[in-house]
Amino acid sequence: MQIRGIRVEIILIFFLAILGLLFSGQQLFYRWQVLRPLEESFRDVAGVEEVNIERRQGQLYLEFQVAPVENLRTTYLDLVGVGRELLGDRKVTVYIKDTRDPFLSEVFYDMHFTIAEGIATGRFARMAGELEALVERAGLEKGRFYVDEDNVYVQLTKDDAYLYEIIPRTPTLAGLNGGARG
Repeated sequence: MQIRGIRVEIILIFFLAILGLLFSGQQLFYRWQVLRPLEESFRDVAGVEEVNIERRQGQLYLEFQVAPVENLRTTYLDLVGVGRELLGDRKVTVYIKDTRDPFLSEVFYDMHFTIAEGIATGRFARMAGELEALVERAGLEKGRFYVDEDNVYVQLTKDDAYLYEIIPRTPTLAGLNGGARG
């Protein structure tokens, strides 16, 4: 089909090419001007080895590979603080990856009932005592537990494997929320 000597197919191809270039340019701009500086800011947090940022359905997913750290709570709060400073109150999900193995996963499974009971009753001193006993029975090198107004933090270490779990004390509906996974 021709319109005054110009083929419609050529116009359509030209239009699609321009649209593709604009979309690619927007993605490159977003990558270099937004994501890259954000990743660099998160890498400044002690223990952060890798940062993966994805945008899915209008929400940011921040995934961090974190080396063994002394205090998981401090590291998590540092990451959330950087996120809030740079992103405001946007919906963001934070995941901290670890190097858990089946043994550490099983030990955490044994602990999760105690943790759930501690959250439900508020008896955190009792919970900590029971968790320390489980760590000792399992023969772990290190087991650390922290509680704040938002979460219970579990940090387990055996040989080269380590497990990080962040359990919300109340369900999170919006804003920065988080967790840990292997």
